[in-house]
Amino acid sequence: MLILNVTDIHGNRKVVRELYREYGIDYFDLVIVNGDITDFHGIDLAELILSMLSRLGKETLFVPGNCDHPKLLEIDSLGGAKNIHNQIMRLQEHKDLTIYGYGGSTLTPFNTWIEFPDKKIAEDTEHIQKPHIVVAHTPPYNTKIDKTWMGRHVGSKSIREFILREKPLLSLHGHIHEARGMDNLGSTIVVNPGPLRNRYYSIIKLKNDLSIDKVELLQLKKD
Repeated sequence: MLILNVTDIHGNRKVVRELYREYGIDYFDLVIVNGDITDFHGIDLAELILSMLSRLGKETLFVPGNCDHPKLLEIDSLGGAKNIHNQIMRLQEHKDLTIYGYGGSTLTPFNTWIEFPDKKIAEDTEHIQKPHIVVAHTPPYNTKIDKTWMGRHVGSKSIREFILREKPLLSLHGHIHEARGMDNLGSTIVVNPGPLRNRYYSIIKLKNDLSIDKVELLQLKKD
């Protein structure tokens, strides 16, 4: 199973078109979008970008980021992509694979559009059991993927505790643009592919038994 993982697009339609030219229609089994589809824009731009990304895969899932419009929290699907904020999803063609999503971020000094206290994230995730993949815009606290340029860890302690408790195979994140990379949290591989706005993305390959074959951090070449 081949998965395309992108995050932090921030309205950059040009780079989404470049990604489409690189791979083409339905190249991937699944496209996962980790949030910040737009940069404080409305639903229309989010729908356009998601519709472009959805052409790349047989199925597309997304969570909104903290810079997306709050109405995205209420929408079941948009642009051919399914919203998995705070819910477990089974794929149509791979029903054994379970994916849990959580959008927005923890509280920031910038009062962005979708933010949650860490206590609420803990309450929302306490009943979720054993997903294979977690998709959350905000990264887990105290990892390589939540560290700012200033050296501060700013991720979610509740997301960290959730991952350690439920032990998913893979957990996919964004939000901290400069923290592109991978880390291990217990038995889980945690990934921040870097902002697609800057041409960063990742490709994940799962084996038939749903174990991880490989995770690649990639960058589109400039024209």
